[in-house]
Amino acid sequence: MFEQDPIMRQIHDIVKAAAKMMQMNVDIESEHLVQIEDVKMQETTSELLHRLDEGGINDAENELYALLETGSLDALHAGIAFYAHLEQMDDAFLLSHDFSREEVEIGKAHLLECFGLSGTGESFFEA
Repeated sequence: MFEQDPIMRQIHDIVKAAAKMMQMNVDIESEHLVQIEDVKMQETTSELLHRLDEGGINDAENELYALLETGSLDALHAGIAFYAHLEQMDDAFLLSHDFSREEVEIGKAHLLECFGLSGTGESFFEA
């Protein structure tokens, strides 16, 4: 039954991705960028990722938070791509742009909380 319901499959995939993001054992950024259906949201997310590369991390994160308020599935995908991209940056780059590894972890937790997925990152794969 669960496997046949497309919405439940999609929720399952999102929770699985969120769990992977919390463990960061896989690069999932591009996977979530292509899953954003709204063209404007795709463009905005790409711009945010570009701003991360340029060092505008705090401003980009503030804009991401505004996107998350929509509560849309596209916003969740954007957030996962955003934090997956940040996770790949080295500590020296983050620190040189007034951001820390701890803030990345806080942001990921906030993202999950915004979508009611708090605590699923650690427990989703437990037997």
